[in-house]
Amino acid sequence: MTSLGSIVGGAFGVLFRHPLAVLVWGLLYAAMYIAMMLLMWPIFETVLTMPAKAGNEEAMFVALNRLQVNAGLMPLMQVGMYVVPALAFTAAMRSVLRPEQKGFFYLRLGMDEVRVGAVWFILNMALGLGMVVAIIPVAIVAAIVGAAGGGEAAVLVAVLLFLAAICAFIYFLVRLSLIAPLTFLRREFAFGEAWRITRGHFWTLFGSYFVLAFVQGLVTMAAWLAMLWPLFGDLGQAGFDPARFHEIVLAQIQRLARPEVTTIIGWSLVALTSGISIALFGGAVATAARDLAPEEQSATAR
Repeated sequence: MTSLGSIVGGAFGVLFRHPLAVLVWGLLYAAMYIAMMLLMWPIFETVLTMPAKAGNEEAMFVALNRLQVNAGLMPLMQVGMYVVPALAFTAAMRSVLRPEQKGFFYLRLGMDEVRVGAVWFILNMALGLGMVVAIIPVAIVAAIVGAAGGGEAAVLVAVLLFLAAICAFIYFLVRLSLIAPLTFLRREFAFGEAWRITRGHFWTLFGSYFVLAFVQGLVTMAAWLAMLWPLFGDLGQAGFDPARFHEIVLAQIQRLARPEVTTIIGWSLVALTSGISIALFGGAVATAARDLAPEEQSATAR
């Protein structure tokens, strides 16, 4: 059995027992994040310098052509967005489920990481497709109600159905949340097993994830506020001048996208909070899997 206290305690236990490892995971994630921003900078620069007014077709054509070339970097960034989190997340789970395999701060590059990365990819694709499929009937029902003359009713129906879709999305996400640690433990995909062992534990798991998400949200908000603090001062001086407001926001976007020292420090700060998040949620799902499927851990220990 498991409990909210056990799961949350296991999550924070990773932070307290392995602070240096968490720092390394955060730095790994920060390196990926900074590399991604540097790769995306040409795209940002092209968009921000694209001619704003019509009548300059040649310059517009050049800018669009450059944007198309730079967009070719997107597949490389998408690979990094799966590989690096899979490495760090697997390391966090390893620190709980196989603590004897310390290695280099529990980081490895093997089939465990490949399987966890594949699980993330499959889940993202399935849940994304599920949301698209769920939105279609919402739109159809809202259109039917609207065509019948119920404009306000159509909006209400659409909102209620959308909320129902969100609730279903959360339910399936929680019920499938232990796929990664069970796959790690069994060294084979465990989609059905994850659904089975979470039966009857939805609210415990949901409550634990909610607490951790709230904490992680506060940390992330603090990091973003620290990075965006100069923007608030500039906006305060802009008053109610829309032109000045637009100018300040555009300058801030350019500042955040440009690879300068202060910007890279800001990116690192935000990315490090993602490292903490990986440690918390990796520790949480690993603890829940250990509590709900102790026979799996015993089998892998033999």
